Parts: sequence; C-alpha cells; structure tokens
Amino acid sequence: MAGLQPTSGNDVNTQLGVIARNVFAALADVKQAKDWLDTMPDNTLTSPPFNMTSGDVAVLKSAFADLAKLAAVFEGTQPHSPAADLRGFARQTIGINS
Repeated sequence: MAGLQPTSGNDVNTQLGVIARNVFAALADVKQAKDWLDTMPDNTLTSPPFNMTSGDVAVLKSAFADLAKLAAVFEGTQPHSPAADLRGFARQTIGINS
C-alpha cells in the first residue's frame, strides 16, 4: 500500500490504528455537518453571509446525504443494497467531477 512503510509490528498497529481513528472521526464529522445542513434552509445559505449559489447548496446537501448514508452503513444502522457509488456528489465538493 503506497504511503505506508511499517518496519515493525508496532508500526503496523500504529499506522493502521491512525487510519481507523481517522475514519471514525471523519464519519462523526460527516454526521455533524449533515445535521447542520439539515437545519439550514437553502435561502439562508444563498443569502449573506454565506452567499452560496443554489447549485453549490444542492451539491453540498446531496454530498452530505450520501456521506451520512455511508456513515450509517458503517455503523450498521442502515442496510445498503443494492450496491451504489456514494462518491458522486462528494467528488464535486472536492473538485473531482468524474
């Protein structure tokens, strides 16, 4: 795996433990962001002080709905079938459109 260069069992445990902790933390952040977005009407986000475009608001809300679904699947609180690519809108939020 590129980027990992463990040289001992302790390194393996440490490096992979950091990755696992980062996943847990990122998914907790996703849930908080989704909860916040759910409280924000679109017209609030398109007005000052946010001044976002309605397209950007739609992409963010869709992205975080997908990411929250991923968090729920990860937690085992939501089944996910059939398989689906949940990366589409999230890619747009980071500048990857394919």
